[in-house]
Amino acid sequence: MTSPTPHRLPSVRPGQHGFTLIEMLVTLTIIALILSIGIPVLNSVRARAARETARGLVNAVAAAVAGYQTKAWTLALPPPSIGAPFPTLTLPMWDTNRDALIDGDPAKDGPGKLSASRHQAVIDSGYRGFFAMAQPTVAKRLVKEGQIVDPWGTPLRISWAADIYGASGYGIWSAGPDRKDEFVSGVSGATAIAEANRDNILSWIVGE
Repeated sequence: MTSPTPHRLPSVRPGQHGFTLIEMLVTLTIIALILSIGIPVLNSVRARAARETARGLVNAVAAAVAGYQTKAWTLALPPPSIGAPFPTLTLPMWDTNRDALIDGDPAKDGPGKLSASRHQAVIDSGYRGFFAMAQPTVAKRLVKEGQIVDPWGTPLRISWAADIYGASGYGIWSAGPDRKDEFVSGVSGATAIAEANRDNILSWIVGE
C-alpha cells in the first residue's frame, strides 16, 4: 500500500519577500501625491479648453449675426375689429421674446416678455430662431433643441444697444462657468458690465 505524499510548503529563497506594510504605505502616499498634483492640473486644462470653446462660439455667432441681412422681424397681428387694418409688430432679430437670450425654436421657447398671443403670432409668421435661420458654424453638441448653448450648458446672451456695443449695435456673450450675469446698480456701459462679469466671454472689446 502506497502512503500519501506529504504536501510541501513552497520554499522561500533568500532575498524574496512580499510587500511590507511600510512599503505599501509609501506606495499609497506617492499615488496620493501624484493625484493631488495631477487632478488640479487636469481641471485647469479642462477649464481653459471650455473658455476657448466658448470664445470661438461667441465669435462665430457674432459673425453670423453681422452677416445676416435682416435686422428686425416684422409680422402682422390680428386686426382689433372686423374691417380694421392689420397692425404690425416689429421685433429685434434673434431675441423676439426679449428675454436677452439668443432665440431657439420659438415653438419650444417660452413667450418671454411677449404676451401668449404675440408669441403665437411669431411662431405662425415662419420665424424659426437663430440656429435654423442663420445657420452658424458651431459644433452640434452646443445646440440643444435648436438653442445654442455654451460649454456650460447655458444659452448665449444677446443685447442690442449701440451706446454700449459700438458700431455693431449688438453684443453676444456667454455667462461663463458661473452661468449667471451680474447686474450692478448704478453702473452702465460696456466697461462696467465687463467688470461686473469677469468670467463672461464677450463679443465686443471693452474700452473701444
